[in-house]
Formats: sequence, structure tokens, C-alpha cells
Amino acid sequence: MIVRLLDSLRLFLAAHRWVGLLWSAIILILCLVPSSGIPRTPVIPFFDKIVHAGIFTIWSFTWTGHYRRRRAIILLTGIGLGLLIEFLQEAMKMGRSFEWLDLAADATGALAGILLYGFLYREPTTGKPLGRFS
Repeated sequence: MIVRLLDSLRLFLAAHRWVGLLWSAIILILCLVPSSGIPRTPVIPFFDKIVHAGIFTIWSFTWTGHYRRRRAIILLTGIGLGLLIEFLQEAMKMGRSFEWLDLAADATGALAGILLYGFLYREPTTGKPLGRFS
């Protein structure tokens, strides 16, 4: 049942580029709102870095689902998107600033999404592709 669910997700992501585009837009909106519009976060050390890594993990997972043979390009694009966001935060003067640790979290998340996709769609014992697509 889980294999079927994962295969359905894989087919959906492969057929629908709009998922990656929508998630890209959501990231831009979330990362470029003024700091006054950001709700208070729990008192967890580096919580905002965890959020950055999480949203970029989802981002790269969705794009890897659509362009699974272009993982290096997806990783570089994710890092570029994170860098663009950091520069825009600094330039827009809305109470947000450039942070190298945010960029590092974005890059880590982009890599994690690609690795997660590869992990989920491999047979644990043979390493062969799982499901209908190779």
C-alpha cells in the first residue's frame, strides 16, 4: 500500500510542474514578508533555520519529482533561489536582513529533498528504482 501511495505521488509530481511553481511562489511570499508580519516563533534554538531547511526540502523534492534526472541543476537552482531571497531581504529594507545561516539552511534543505526523493524511490536491498519509472 505504501509503495502504491509513493508511486502515485511520484506519477503526480512527474506530470504536474505547477506543484513546484506553486511551492516556489509560497517560498518567495513567506521569505519576503516584512518582519512585522511574521508570527512569534517558539523558543527553540535555530527554529527559523529548521523552517528554511524544511521549506527547501519540500521545494527540491517537488522539482526532483518533475525533473528527476536533473538533480545537480535542481540543487544549484535551490541555492540560487536561497541566495536571491537573502539579497532581496537585505535590499527591501523591511526588517529582514541577509543571513548566511539561512542560505546554508536553504542549501541543506535543497540537498535533503533530493536525497529523500532518491531514498524513497529505491528498493532497500537492490538499489533499483521503485515503481513504474526508472
